[in-house]
Amino acid sequence: MANGITSGELKQKGDDRYLSAMSQRVFQAGMQHSVVDARWPAFEEAFWGFAPGKMVLLGPEQIEGYMKNSNIIRHYTKL
Repeated sequence: MANGITSGELKQKGDDRYLSAMSQRVFQAGMQHSVVDARWPAFEEAFWGFAPGKMVLLGPEQIEGYMKNSNIIRHYTKL
């Protein structure tokens, strides 16, 4: 269940929602889910709503920039 929706409902969503849900679960691994959930809106903004067409443009420079963004969880390996 991602953000209160079932896997069947998630399949009806766009690829951006699927990528967002998967990414959120990666960040929740080993962390308190509430911490990740509280910062997730900042992730959505920082990562262009997880639009796959934009995500493929991410390069090392952007990842380094995210490491300076105090609104998101700055975990280099997960980023």
